[in-house]
Amino acid sequence: MTKCIIYQDEKNEVVFCIDGCIYFKSKGGKYREAKEFLQILESKMALKATALLTGVKSSELLKSAKFIQKLKTMDYKSASNLYLDDQKKKRKSGKLFEGEFNGK
Repeated sequence: MTKCIIYQDEKNEVVFCIDGCIYFKSKGGKYREAKEFLQILESKMALKATALLTGVKSSELLKSAKFIQKLKTMDYKSASNLYLDDQKKKRKSGKLFEGEFNGK
């Protein structure tokens, strides 16, 4: 088990581990490591570029990818606080709490 700080709101959960790993989980989904999440965003950007993906702005995808990359360069406490602040700006009602994570 790894010490972590967990962000949780009604739809999402983000785990910021002391070892630098970040995991994202949507309600009903599975945990995805930040690297895998970035690959998903990049594939969505490629689909958007070829006009196969509609309803999503390329600028939003790029902004999300850059934000995740920034989070990965920070220590887990700073990253979790920055993520919480970002979500508050989006009027999300998530909270942070300390815990442990086993990577699943």
